[in-house]
Amino acid sequence: MTENGPHPNSQGDQRVAVWRRILLPGSETFIRGQMDHLTSWEPALFGLEDVESVLTAPDDFVLYRGQSTLARIQRKVFKAVRRNPRLKRAMQAHGTDLIHAHFLPDAWIVLKTAQQLKVPLVVTAHGYDASAWLQVDGLRGWIRRQRVRRLADYASEVIAVSDFIASELIRAGVPQGKIVTRYIGISTGQVGATGEERTTDLVFVGRLVAKKGVDDLLRAISLSRRAVTPSLEIVGSGMSRDSLEALSEDLGVGAHFVGSAPPAEVARRLRSARIFVAPSKTAADGDSEGFGMVFLEAALAGLPVLSYRHGGVPEAVADGVTGTLVPEGDVEQLAAAIDSLLDDPDRARDMGLRGAQRVVSQFDIRELTKGLESAYDTASARPSRS
Repeated sequence: MTENGPHPNSQGDQRVAVWRRILLPGSETFIRGQMDHLTSWEPALFGLEDVESVLTAPDDFVLYRGQSTLARIQRKVFKAVRRNPRLKRAMQAHGTDLIHAHFLPDAWIVLKTAQQLKVPLVVTAHGYDASAWLQVDGLRGWIRRQRVRRLADYASEVIAVSDFIASELIRAGVPQGKIVTRYIGISTGQVGATGEERTTDLVFVGRLVAKKGVDDLLRAISLSRRAVTPSLEIVGSGMSRDSLEALSEDLGVGAHFVGSAPPAEVARRLRSARIFVAPSKTAADGDSEGFGMVFLEAALAGLPVLSYRHGGVPEAVADGVTGTLVPEGDVEQLAAAIDSLLDDPDRARDMGLRGAQRVVSQFDIRELTKGLESAYDTASARPSRS
């Protein structure tokens, strides 16, 4: 939905309300990207609250903007009762034929609205929601799993962004018949150059949180046997930045912390590096990597990828073909893999080329979004439910 009419890519008159509780964290380019590649459905983004981000758009519908005391109270009330006349009217005004909710907790709080409007609901589980949030022990976990089973009962489809996430949903009791693995993919319009332009040894891109494994990456670099410590750029921000900078200094690694960067800057830094390293691992609370879109972005830029064999990463990285995966938590093997690829630039270049080819052939967001729209079509053709 735009102020000047239909979504620019839309060719049909069916409309999907895309729901995310927070609109829209800068790390969630995959949501905006998927919306932008819809062709037969017109999307509009709806949410409960806003956040300052490069992904915000003026025509996104936010139920309660800002951080005033009143807005916070109103959001708490909505999450408790899970219905709001203004949200219902806004979706009706949009002409919503289907709601697509991202992340399980977010889908739960918009379920009643879908039932009120008698429109189908499609849900995507991405990562923490199917691992840490859904798998927690005790009464809280039991309640969450019961809610997700009720959610799945109404939903036309529960999308898992990887087979790993699908297995987590099954483990939590979601009916297997409702679960479909659908990769989101990325835009494959620009394949990065290789060779002489690459001046940084290693690059990491992602949130600076426990599951991204940046602490293990810094320790691995400190174990390098190379005469000169490999150079490392860390692109991203997060709650762990201060502690990671201190660790880098203590280890004598000298990593360059870039901070958050817009997509064009991220792409430039990927193209100027030799190897992408992101050793994602299971966090203390169980949070795991559902897939890792950044692995595709790095591969498209022509980089070989190093990571742990963890979560959905083996689906994003073809071990031994487009990169190297080592056992989760094995910092010494990670260090050896880094040295091995830096010592063999021809092998690194070949892996990067194969990675780019694999992304183009298997993870083109345009082709993958066609499958999503087919799921929308199937869901909307079914009789309405209350």
